[in-house]
Amino acid sequence: MRWWFLILLAGLAGCLPDPDALPTLAALPPTPPGQLIPLAFWETQPGRVDAQTRLTYVLNAEAGDSIRVGAVSTGAPLTLELIDINGTVLASGRSVEARLPAAGLYRVVVRAEGVSEYVIGLSYTDRPNPNQPTPISIVIGVPTPTPDTDERGVFVSDLMSGQPVTGALTAREPAHLYRVTLRAGQFFSLVMSRVSGTTDPYLRLFGPDDRLIAEDDNAGGNRSARLLNVRADVAGVYLVQASGRGTFGEYRLDLTAEFVTPAPDPTPTPPPLALTPYATPTLAPLATGRVRLVDHVPFLGSITTPRGFQEYSFFAEAGQGVSVGVTPFGTSGIRPMFDIFDPDGALIASARSSSANDRGSASLPLLRLPQTGVYLVIVTGEDNSIGAFTVSYGVGASRLDNFKGSAPSESRLTSTLTNKGIRDVWTVTLQAGDIITVAVSSADGVLDPFVELTDLEGVPLAADDNAGGGLNALLRSVPIERSGQYLIRVRAARGDQVGGYQLLWRYVNLANPAESNARETTLLQVDGTIRLNEYEFYRFYGLEGQTIHVTVRPRAGSQLDPVAVLFDPTGQPLAEGDDDDGLNPSFSVTLPVNGTYTLRVNGYLTEGDFTARVKWRFQ
Repeated sequence: MRWWFLILLAGLAGCLPDPDALPTLAALPPTPPGQLIPLAFWETQPGRVDAQTRLTYVLNAEAGDSIRVGAVSTGAPLTLELIDINGTVLASGRSVEARLPAAGLYRVVVRAEGVSEYVIGLSYTDRPNPNQPTPISIVIGVPTPTPDTDERGVFVSDLMSGQPVTGALTAREPAHLYRVTLRAGQFFSLVMSRVSGTTDPYLRLFGPDDRLIAEDDNAGGNRSARLLNVRADVAGVYLVQASGRGTFGEYRLDLTAEFVTPAPDPTPTPPPLALTPYATPTLAPLATGRVRLVDHVPFLGSITTPRGFQEYSFFAEAGQGVSVGVTPFGTSGIRPMFDIFDPDGALIASARSSSANDRGSASLPLLRLPQTGVYLVIVTGEDNSIGAFTVSYGVGASRLDNFKGSAPSESRLTSTLTNKGIRDVWTVTLQAGDIITVAVSSADGVLDPFVELTDLEGVPLAADDNAGGGLNALLRSVPIERSGQYLIRVRAARGDQVGGYQLLWRYVNLANPAESNARETTLLQVDGTIRLNEYEFYRFYGLEGQTIHVTVRPRAGSQLDPVAVLFDPTGQPLAEGDDDDGLNPSFSVTLPVNGTYTLRVNGYLTEGDFTARVKWRFQ
């Protein structure tokens, strides 16, 4: 234990009455609001709060500790917040769990909307209680409440395999509890489906030690919740919570107390995927200082006074080819021109709209650079002209993407590259096992088109210039290994041409969409919401050797950039994902042991609604 924590405890001890006069913790007077109360592992202590006060506990932990803080209360429901030394809220709720990022002191703040008396306890989630041989409760030393008074819901009855039960959730009874008695090693599955009303079924399963083993929202399809092939690791009474997450109506519960052979999820025809088309940016205050250009990303600039200028920069390797262009924005009257200086400050290239022959733009396509370093671009107006403009830079023979939308198969599409350095981008949705061919031909006999097929990250699968004969580009028999959205990108081969082209793509082999997903079934599917700087945790039961695939995607209208981490039953990170599919997590892993796995979801500097899925890929 660190010396500063000993000093803290000593200072706190000095504030307490004589321990000889108060032999038990329960006899201590109420702790004054604002005082820090030490919270020790594997111990409990009582407390009392109301709507006007809060209590703050402090605990000392090591980096990587997996902890749980829980409380059993009488009166108003409690809210717990786990806060690090910097004031960041790591977790919040009626109980909190976290894997701590650093060694040091952490605070737990207890709040209630009304008067509440409680007992609070601190434990590790990845190690046994040294004071008792059996698994610990969520609050150490506090007996599990009897079902009919459990704050998690109203006890209804026992569940029996093959004997469905029905119930109705109401505002007075928003959650129901059921008991299931199981043998060690016994498999069982649960399905909760809506019968009437608006209830959105949600299942939670608690073990004999009161730990949350698994939960689900929509894995059963058609808004049904399902827990599939959970294994009873110990014999005893398990508790099932059936709720509607704030919705009400009739439901049905089905228990199957044996291993269920998984059936593949039905495969609906997916709606066409589409990228958000590039929109010309609106005028906004300019950033001060020099702006660093980004590959194929346009920046808005403005010259507001005669002889004014704007500075931009980019980094390049020796011998690399780049394209740079400046285009008047909207109805701007500027006639742009720019100069490029090498890392030593020497002028190496210039472009003028009056001589570029590029529809009013000043452009330099495929400029080969002499050395590695940062290059400077100075933008001005010819003849002291002023106005707004866009500036763009790209590695290779193009500098700016023009998103064209979806390209259907077997459709001859016609388009025109109107400016030098422009790259048209078409989107296609393909299945694993598809084999396609893509042909791009010049529409006017002038443009020499170049085509490439890439994934959403821009990683090329295939590219070509003249394999179709003459000026025509052709991609022959490109195999697709992963289902998803892909990009067909068309540009001038040398970047210094404009003109029209025709695009046609077709299947050489069409994979059966049903077969591509026929060996997946959903173990967990949850619609959730992440607040800024918070985490959400979801648990499912996994079996040794199962290969699962995890995805987290924002729901419609959400600006969330999700991040996901999967923890094994001991609380150790097993796999994680961030920007695997665009900005979304998408990863697969084979589970090492039987047990409860935890999926943690948060937003990278964002918040919003999302859907998290865990699918079992079986043979």
